Amino acid sequence: MREIGLEPQVTTEKPTSEGIAEMLSRVDLRGHRLGLQLYPDKDHTALIGAITAQGAEVEPVLPYIYDAKAADANIVIAIEEMAAGKVDAMALTSSGQVRRLFEVAKAHGSEPRLREGLAKTPIASVGPVVADELKLHGLHADISPANDAYFMKPLISAMAVALAKAPPRMAAR
Repeated sequence: MREIGLEPQVTTEKPTSEGIAEMLSRVDLRGHRLGLQLYPDKDHTALIGAITAQGAEVEPVLPYIYDAKAADANIVIAIEEMAAGKVDAMALTSSGQVRRLFEVAKAHGSEPRLREGLAKTPIASVGPVVADELKLHGLHADISPANDAYFMKPLISAMAVALAKAPPRMAAR
């Protein structure tokens, strides 16, 4: 959005549904129509309710919906590549990606290989929502952007810094 000249006019200190609802409670939303980016498989009732209670119309945007079967083979290949030590880092930008990774691994009997691969592969998380999902699977983020910079460019910058310090695996292949 910054590339096309759009900057946030209001931001929240807490990047959660509760934080967004709290921040928006200080904004007059009557008669406005809001596009709200949502993640699948989460209950957004409270956030949508908080916004509509203020007189706004909510238009859900769901950018993280995946075709459930289309990428299974690619995910299984990625799991094997990680387990073989051929992946330098795994970047995760949504909690749905973490869930999908484990769903595919389980469906294909690859969960032990996934865990083996993730133990060898630094995990980069875009922010606290992804980090929380990782914790549900007994994992943690090795790389994350600076506080309050939960978007792609700071994540990639943090990965570049971390990988520059890491011993090169690419050369060993």
